[in-house]
Amino acid sequence: TSGKLIVALPAVLARMADTAAYTARHYPNARALNARSIVYHSAGAGEAVELGAVMASAIEYLRAMTTAGLSIDDACGQMAFTLACDADVFMTVAKFRAARRLWSRIAEASGARAERRTAPFYAQTAPRMMTRRDPATNILRTTAACFAAGVAGADAITVAPFDSALGYSRALPRRIARNLQLVLMEESGINRVVDAAGGAYLFESLTDTLADAAWSILQEIERAGGMGTALTSGIIAEKIKAVAAERARNLARRKDPITGVSEFPDIGEARVDADHPDLPAILAKRDQAPVGAVDALPAPGTGALMTTLVTAVSKGANVLAMSKALGGAPISSTPLRAFRLAETFEALRDKGEAAKGRAKIYLATIGTAAEFTPRLTFAKNFFEAGGIAAIAGENFTSSGAALAVICSTDALYKEKAASAAAALKAAGAKAVYLAGRGGEIEAALKAAGIDDFIYIGCDAAAVLTAAYARLEGAAP
Repeated sequence: TSGKLIVALPAVLARMADTAAYTARHYPNARALNARSIVYHSAGAGEAVELGAVMASAIEYLRAMTTAGLSIDDACGQMAFTLACDADVFMTVAKFRAARRLWSRIAEASGARAERRTAPFYAQTAPRMMTRRDPATNILRTTAACFAAGVAGADAITVAPFDSALGYSRALPRRIARNLQLVLMEESGINRVVDAAGGAYLFESLTDTLADAAWSILQEIERAGGMGTALTSGIIAEKIKAVAAERARNLARRKDPITGVSEFPDIGEARVDADHPDLPAILAKRDQAPVGAVDALPAPGTGALMTTLVTAVSKGANVLAMSKALGGAPISSTPLRAFRLAETFEALRDKGEAAKGRAKIYLATIGTAAEFTPRLTFAKNFFEAGGIAAIAGENFTSSGAALAVICSTDALYKEKAASAAAALKAAGAKAVYLAGRGGEIEAALKAAGIDDFIYIGCDAAAVLTAAYARLEGAAP
């Protein structure tokens, strides 16, 4: 996440193993370690890479614990997992089912007894699917994600409040997030069926395919030297980059639509503000001087290090004192940058607001309402997804717009689009678009003044970015 560790990775793993050994001895029903896949998912990983990476991490943890002296059964007993769940219901269900299968196989291959081949699998609604624009639509996404995780048999689910992408969540969104789970449990009963997806061809097939793909990635990571090496050498980042690039193309072309952002935007929405804690005060308190002393730390092993830290706390040592004692030569690598799927279109919406009413496009129609309405609706949705208000019902001159888009049928385009484009340019339009591909008359339309074409599958993000360049008087 941050690309930083306070000491070298082997030392961190040894300390982690010491903590696990201490926990196994003193708290036999607790688990010290939770392998989380959220960082990979938030960076854009596909489900197979996400599972392969988190399972490779778990194998590193097992090695560290057994090296410290724990038996493989005790080491497996210290493991838990947290996976991302998102609005792709089918893939989320398959991911959790595949994850349990993968962990069971790893534990079996490591020599664990049958009763130690299971682990708790927790779910967290995916941060990358949350939007800042029209945030109430996040309720739909988190409901789908929570439902999918419940159907998949997650042991516990954390649902993010719908305004979580904006800052510290307010009371109402937190209440809705809690009630969402209660409705799914008490009224839908999704917690009352064991493996609700079991036996269904779609889920069984997806689970098989995903488990096989994740296992191949896990093997590749192991051949490279393990998860630590794969992270620091950039192998994981490269695997994520390939998938993230394809996803970015699909988002830009609205092949993967985001309701309320790239599809069905509410350009006049009232902005929602989340609470913002007093970070300077919090950081100042965090950076206060260490309190209490920590004795010389023993080498990590079977719980001696944790025992020393527990004793130090009982004598008054605070977290800063322990951090100072545990510090060493820090290491760093390139972090996996988290991003949200809606970021590109939300940035365009921000540009539209910054233009203070100047980001407008005139909807120039040809023919009857029945003829132009389908493409008018498409064009309005298209440009307002980028923060450019679509103006209809006036003539171009009085609309206050600097851009125009012609909306009609292909047949009418052949007859009248060229003259309409010329008239709009003569009236002062900086750019004229046509809702459609242009087809066989594309060259003639361009010669008449059509600057670009918008249609299903075109690169909407690129077209909208160029539109702002034209509004600002720069070359597109």
